[in-house]
Amino acid sequence: MNLQLFEKKIEYLQAQRSQNNQTFYQLSFRFHEIEISFHSDNQDFIKELKEYIPSDWLTKPNPRAQSIFHFDVAQWSEAEPFDNEKSSLTHFHHGYIIQRDFIAHYEKGSQTTYTAFEAKLDDGLHNFFRWYLSPQLLPLNKAMIHSSAILSKDEREAFLFFGPSGAGKTTITELASPRKILSDDMNVLHIENGQLFCSPGGVGGLYKPQVSLDRKYPVKSIFWLIQSDLYSTEKVAQIHQLKFLLATFANLPLGNIDITLEEQILAFADRITHLKEIENLYFPKRKDIWNQLNPN
Repeated sequence: MNLQLFEKKIEYLQAQRSQNNQTFYQLSFRFHEIEISFHSDNQDFIKELKEYIPSDWLTKPNPRAQSIFHFDVAQWSEAEPFDNEKSSLTHFHHGYIIQRDFIAHYEKGSQTTYTAFEAKLDDGLHNFFRWYLSPQLLPLNKAMIHSSAILSKDEREAFLFFGPSGAGKTTITELASPRKILSDDMNVLHIENGQLFCSPGGVGGLYKPQVSLDRKYPVKSIFWLIQSDLYSTEKVAQIHQLKFLLATFANLPLGNIDITLEEQILAFADRITHLKEIENLYFPKRKDIWNQLNPN
């Protein structure tokens, strides 16, 4: 990790916060039920964000909402680019959370978070919200999942695909047409009335959601992807299903969490595997894979 650059990012966020008479533009919204009061020093970015958020997620200002203060990195004056970091790992340092594309700071128990990233609907925003939302979704029986999610042709159910980087989540998405895509990267799993649903995460991916972010679909099947010359599926022991899920929960600070959140993670993973089994899917990189999974 580029620790020298991390220090410069901390200094940049501190300098932006210390400025007097800072002008902020504000947008209130819910994101997967998390109520947020978002403030940015870039008015055009607020307008862009407003167009991106589903209209029924927009809310009136609420003093009880969590506050996010965003600083555009347009004022970054260092010779080294803000995102000049190969690693995508998260670095924690005295309340600062630093990744390649963003830096954020919060104090435990506070309702206010400060962050800096490029004022675009791009990786900085997406990576920030992955980190910001993931631990807050669990108490709501939701989880941000690193996955691809594809609808059946009748658009009534969703197929989910897990696997490490390079396993084929984007590949199987490329082969999915004419089926609609929720995301090839981040999706939200949630449990309602004893049933498992999936919604597009709305926080990045090569393929953008082809349905509104506020839509939810019952989960038909969940597969762990393994590339192969032949198509087949394989049952998996529950302990391995839990391992798959724990590897798939997105942006949870597994080495930096308290026992309560750790228990919520394990309990939610256990509930998911009891509602829907995760199977191994051995698949060739051919379009006819969907004739096997969902011919209709």
